[in-house]
Amino acid sequence: MEAAKVLAGSPVATQSALLGDLTDKVALITGGASGLGLAAAKLFIANGAQVVIADYSPKVLDVAKEIGATGVRANVAKEEDVQAAVKLAVDTYGKLDICVASAGIGGDNNPVATETLENWNKVNGVDFTGVMITDKWAIKQMLKQGTGGGSHRSEERRVGKECRS
Repeated sequence: MEAAKVLAGSPVATQSALLGDLTDKVALITGGASGLGLAAAKLFIANGAQVVIADYSPKVLDVAKEIGATGVRANVAKEEDVQAAVKLAVDTYGKLDICVASAGIGGDNNPVATETLENWNKVNGVDFTGVMITDKWAIKQMLKQGTGGGSHRSEERRVGKECRS
């Protein structure tokens, strides 16, 4: 699907000019099947990037097809899943330039006094450890190829404000 059609009516459409031309860039976006990750994927595609979305959701492949990305089902709390997502980006597009680590879960939102260790570990495994694992394998690939280096944090700041409105 054409990027213009994907972004039609989207609040992130106005962010394209801020992001700039991403032609010949390859981005890996975790959490790309919904929310901020999906918005970032649409924006990157609209600006010319080739995008791989990695998400735990069973709908990731359908979402990827719909927006013109490549999709892979992945749990970012598992190194082997993140390694496979990075490998898919490189095998499909020849390199990796940008990583947006936006996978996240809310968990049960329990008060600390009633929080379970199981829920705590699940949330932190995705929201914190998953970011480290994603950054680790993306950075390793970028160092190996001698190029890349897009920061997930800077890209999220660019699109996050619009995505939450």
